[in-house]
Amino acid sequence: SVSLLYSDINFFFIFVRENYIKVYNCYYQYNSILMKLEHKHLIVRAEVNNCPKKGDLHIVLNWMNNLIKLIDMKLLQGPTISYVDQKGNRGTTCMALIETSHIVLHIWDEFEPGLFQLDLYSCKDVDINIVINNLQESFDIKKLEYKFLDRLNNLTLVEQS
Repeated sequence: SVSLLYSDINFFFIFVRENYIKVYNCYYQYNSILMKLEHKHLIVRAEVNNCPKKGDLHIVLNWMNNLIKLIDMKLLQGPTISYVDQKGNRGTTCMALIETSHIVLHIWDEFEPGLFQLDLYSCKDVDINIVINNLQESFDIKKLEYKFLDRLNNLTLVEQS
């Protein structure tokens, strides 16, 4: 098996494979390589009229696939979708692993309006206006709130509704 460890202090990568250990000192490359990573996190809460139900999983799946293309992300796995049919917690969860992290949409459809909770984390720059506009154009949004965080060094609020 392969292990990867790193230390922020010296920024060493240590690869361990069977009995072979190799250490890479990446300190001088830190600013040129790792600082390009964005570490952006979009959290959206939306109340939605006529939100997708159990029979509408294909709508949510198509929406997720379309969103991934619109924000120019590379799909690694999924999207996958499931429906929970438990009273008080009924709804859909759709998730996709993207090359730069993940996108997850939770939908609670038991009440009107329904509730969407969207979580998009990316190490690549993402235009949140595309995400918000796509939600508003695709679903009957009654109320929408969001927070956009920069998580590179701290949880810095970049923008909120």
